[in-house]
Amino acid sequence: MKKSKGPTADEKQQVLDAHLRGDDGSIVAQHNGMSYATAWRVVNSGRTMLLPRGGVRTGLKKVTAEILDALEKRYAATFWACFTQ
Repeated sequence: MKKSKGPTADEKQQVLDAHLRGDDGSIVAQHNGMSYATAWRVVNSGRTMLLPRGGVRTGLKKVTAEILDALEKRYAATFWACFTQ
């Protein structure tokens, strides 16, 4: 079975649990094959799961309602102009 690219959520959780107990989380990270930087990031952020990447951002729209209305009006004008000539 192929190991995932980075440390798993369980391995990160072990580091976080060790830190919360007062133990040295970097030793746990070293034994799990995790880099010190990753262990530091897990301890500082408190997150063991990755944030979602990419996808649609619901707050941003490239085409607003005003732009869409203007495009529809322009399209309608040029469409009917072709038939009236």
